[in-house]
Amino acid sequence: MLSQVQVKPLDGPDYRGELPWSCPTLVVERPEGSGVFVRLNDSYLRSIAYIGVARPGSDTQIDATGTGFLVVHDGATYLVTAAHVAVAYQDAAMDVRLNRDDNTGGIQPIDTAKWYWHPDSKVDIAVMPFRAEPWARVIYFNTKHLAGDFKVQTKDLGTGDIAYVVGMFQELHGEERNVPVVHTGHIGSMGLEVVQVGDWRDGAKKGNKIGIQGFLISAPTLPGSSGSPVFVRRTLEVEGVEEVDAKTGKRVPIRAWTHGSVWLLGVWSAAWNEKQLGKTFVLGMGVCIPGERLFETLNQPELKELRDKAKAKKDKESKLSLQAKAKPAKV
Repeated sequence: MLSQVQVKPLDGPDYRGELPWSCPTLVVERPEGSGVFVRLNDSYLRSIAYIGVARPGSDTQIDATGTGFLVVHDGATYLVTAAHVAVAYQDAAMDVRLNRDDNTGGIQPIDTAKWYWHPDSKVDIAVMPFRAEPWARVIYFNTKHLAGDFKVQTKDLGTGDIAYVVGMFQELHGEERNVPVVHTGHIGSMGLEVVQVGDWRDGAKKGNKIGIQGFLISAPTLPGSSGSPVFVRRTLEVEGVEEVDAKTGKRVPIRAWTHGSVWLLGVWSAAWNEKQLGKTFVLGMGVCIPGERLFETLNQPELKELRDKAKAKKDKESKLSLQAKAKPAKV
């Protein structure tokens, strides 16, 4: 037996491409009692970028060192990744690979990368003002759907909620185009555990360790996923669900849950793994830098000042354009 379910995504502006939350209301069918929708919309893959250096003579191939993703915040667009990925390209040339409309890859070169770091140097997040070339088929994830501290509380996000790490799969990253992979798991701990990782900061000696704080995510990933967005799907308690008591035959209320909206939980930093016989084996647990730290990075005074200047320039150009189009009054 099939039941109809109305799905109304959240409203939101369309920044280059149809966002899953800006589509019209859909009516879909599913087997009654089959559970809930937990698939991550394919559109989320279009926010993914590969960061590295293009291979000589190729406009599609890249030696990628990490994953990045695109966001729009307060009207400005950015490339986000882990700080330990970005540090190799600070004030240096780098390349970003994005996919085209026909799903082939393309390289967008950056002559001198200007990254911005979190005020706390132990936070593994870096952002760069970035606008994809017109040929790129991309989506900018709106930070109003970023799970900062307030959203974590109000949406009751926590241990056991379904999580998705969306980024590069090192063993099959795509020779000519990006092939982002969805690694599915769940939140293992929201306790902001301190984890020891290699110190990436400028001037740090090789082999030094640094303690970072983050959520623990139970999801299998390989190196190359660093900088990936980590999404979480909230769990909702359903009211009014009953079942028949086997002893009395009466209907009694029971506790039931379903899954709700998807939120950007944070940025993937590192995972536990071990090497044996030249192969890397994942242990299925990694660290997500919380979304609140991304908010703090994007809201630094320097970046806010750049956004304010860009808005003022746009408003001035718009005003001049309207004045130029205005018709002279009749006398």
